[in-house]
Amino acid sequence: MTAARRDPRSLVERFESTLGESRRRLGAHYTPEALAERLVDLALSEFDRLHAGSPRSVCDPSCGAGSILLAAADALVDRGMSPEQVLRSVRGFDTDPASVAMARTALSGWAEAHGLGSPPEPLVAIGDALGADSGEQRFDVVVGNPPFASPLDRDVAARRRAGATSGSETGSPVVTAPTTAASAYTDDAALHLLAAVRWCVPGGVVCMLQPQSVLGARDAAGVRASVLELADIGALWASDEAFFEHASVEVCALVLIRHASGGGTGPEPAEGEPAHGSPGSGPGVMIHWRDRPTTRAVAPGSGSWAPLLAVAMGHPRGIGSAGVPSAPLGELATCTAGFREEFYVLAECAHEDVPAPERGGAAGRVLQLVTSGLIDPGVNRWGSKHCRIGGRSFEAPVAELDQVAKVSPRVARWCADRSSPKLLVASQTRVLEVCLDRSGATVPLTPVVSVQSHGVVPAEALAAVLSAPSSSLALTNAAAGTGLSSSAVRVGAPALREIEVPTDPETSGRAVELWAGVERLASAGSTYEEWFELGTELDALSGRVRSDVVEWWVSRLPRSVRRQRT
Repeated sequence: MTAARRDPRSLVERFESTLGESRRRLGAHYTPEALAERLVDLALSEFDRLHAGSPRSVCDPSCGAGSILLAAADALVDRGMSPEQVLRSVRGFDTDPASVAMARTALSGWAEAHGLGSPPEPLVAIGDALGADSGEQRFDVVVGNPPFASPLDRDVAARRRAGATSGSETGSPVVTAPTTAASAYTDDAALHLLAAVRWCVPGGVVCMLQPQSVLGARDAAGVRASVLELADIGALWASDEAFFEHASVEVCALVLIRHASGGGTGPEPAEGEPAHGSPGSGPGVMIHWRDRPTTRAVAPGSGSWAPLLAVAMGHPRGIGSAGVPSAPLGELATCTAGFREEFYVLAECAHEDVPAPERGGAAGRVLQLVTSGLIDPGVNRWGSKHCRIGGRSFEAPVAELDQVAKVSPRVARWCADRSSPKLLVASQTRVLEVCLDRSGATVPLTPVVSVQSHGVVPAEALAAVLSAPSSSLALTNAAAGTGLSSSAVRVGAPALREIEVPTDPETSGRAVELWAGVERLASAGSTYEEWFELGTELDALSGRVRSDVVEWWVSRLPRSVRRQRT
């Protein structure tokens, strides 16, 4: 690439580096050149697979200063388009007038660098993918890096309520904000994904960057279902690289093919347009993870798409049922986790524990507060490991139930309901990490999940089954991408309730024995081989032993319980 062809990108990069806090608060993040090229290549490669010839129109509906538009322009020239054809084919929209002006300047500079002395005005306009704009255009390819703003952000919420318009300019597609598919906590990027499908012609291709959490998050379920009514998933690309300076988020790119007919809101192809076919009966979803060889996965249904990410990350494929008599954990135990109110009330009341004589005779019941960081497989490290609660550091955090009741009677009742023996299950972990509270003295601090047995299956047996490698794999494959990093999983009560637990008394008795083994190995910091043997026995409870799954599980155990393999 010549220096002249790089100049527009330098302009874009310098412009984007000056974005103020107000732009970042709306989720606008500069797309690095390599990432922009990756997104465009994914989109055009899928288009090439489906059709002969280049797309007649490529649109970035949230183009910012034009990084992806420049990547698309280069790719179309490389496919044989003339620079003038490219300028008539590439379209961009953004809500920020300054970014729109910069994108026009960058594309004009690109055209001049490609020999156009008097290039036509670039087709970049003010418009909002989630608004209701004038015009009825649709595009062969829609590719972009949408805003990653939190749905709770005041500016985003206000824009959603107002249904932002395109200002004085025209030519933007008509797109009704897809709020009917969203819950109050749906990520803004997921709404842009659905909008992008609606911007696409039947049979066209969409490639949109997304937070990995969108693939499995409960609050994105409505968007995922709506997308699959309109399109098929053709490919998924994912990475654990950090692409954005001001956003700590791991991303993926979904490649979607708009249905040729039926179920969509867009018009049928006009006369002369290519009749694109739906790949619903095709070879499955192409999976890309960084530089690993491409693989394939079965296209997901209307539920979670997280199993696609699990395949990309190289997790073992799931294990089917072995026919052992069992029931979902939710039928055998109560699985609950606190919310914001529980956390903030307990954080306000938290203090360091003191010896019993110093509490005074009138002191009420003391609650041991347990965070996810204090839970290891088979071990509760309360009192022996530091943790942070509400920005403060503790070694043995407690709260008096009487004091909690003064702040919030409801939270006090919630704490009292957790006062029986129970399992504590950590969140944001690489495998399921479970410890057992036999006394009922602990209170799980959000987002720790408590599991209280109904008595049909002993608590120790439940702990053993949850600790089995196959249970971790099932949850990880179902919830990949929902954690704070691609290697972690957000463990929630709804997912735990779905885990199958053997119910016959003989298996439960064996599970109780194995749980004692888990606690013993965890307290000793045991070897890889010891954990592998125990993991095999844990999976044998359900009759689903696979050595690759056990090996995967042992490799992900925290170092606090497993010695390095020699």
